[in-house]
Amino acid sequence: MRTLQTKPKGHIDAPIDEVAESGTEVRILAPPSPSPCTMARVNVPVGANIAAHSHSVREVWVISQGAGYLTVDGEQSEVRAGDALFFESGEQHGVVNSGDQPLTLVAVWWERGEVEPGG
Repeated sequence: MRTLQTKPKGHIDAPIDEVAESGTEVRILAPPSPSPCTMARVNVPVGANIAAHSHSVREVWVISQGAGYLTVDGEQSEVRAGDALFFESGEQHGVVNSGDQPLTLVAVWWERGEVEPGG
């Protein structure tokens, strides 16, 4: 078994890699090499969002704190801490923090075919 070394990058206080205009912060916790996927911690301030987007990768979000409205291909639903979400490649998805605290999630994404669910 190969162990992925992520410290200090993988620490919850890892440097911020990206800040969107909305104030949303992205911290890469595990880079795509040597791992077959990328993992990031995303912090969405109250009232801010992750703009609807799509990409060629598959993605999983696990909401660890907060609440908001998720939009997937134009359909809206509520999400909150404890929810796990899967997005297929090409699926348009985004979230708005509608709560009274930051919405925090862990995102993991990978190229189709590199890591298949259940296998």
